Amino acid sequence: MINIKIPRQAVYRSFTDDPGACPNCDGILVNEYQTYMLSTRRGKKIVDSFIMRSDFGWFCKSCPIVVLNEKGIYKMFSAGASKWGNIGTEYVVLGIVDLDAIPADKRDLPLGGDDNPVPLIEFKDVYETAKIPLSPVSAIRQKVDETESQTPTHRSKRRRRRSGS
Repeated sequence: MINIKIPRQAVYRSFTDDPGACPNCDGILVNEYQTYMLSTRRGKKIVDSFIMRSDFGWFCKSCPIVVLNEKGIYKMFSAGASKWGNIGTEYVVLGIVDLDAIPADKRDLPLGGDDNPVPLIEFKDVYETAKIPLSPVSAIRQKVDETESQTPTHRSKRRRRRSGS
């Protein structure tokens, strides 16, 4: 079990099965489900923030590095993109949410309120190493838009516009 309370440096990679060795110390990376907080933005404006539980993080056993699998992040966004509204065009993983740090008497309250702040263990230099401007969210949005444009309603509207009707 990885100690999530240690502030870590996030490194973004895209891989299918194995991330390889730690990019910092060549140590062994282990995969764990964790609860992450991500933010999306459009231009310079933060559009939304999400808390999601996933296994897209690979943690070094020897140093404070976490390798974030871009394909895993993309997969999480694509699973919910059609249901979410304005999710932005760029993303950054802010850190790990320490759910165990929520007091027992506040676990039924929404996270992020004045009485129950999000217990975020922010990644080091999160904004300097942010996965910006690589935009899997915009790619997802484009795919969602393309899928929606293939429905009969959208196709017929497009035909009417082209033919001048």
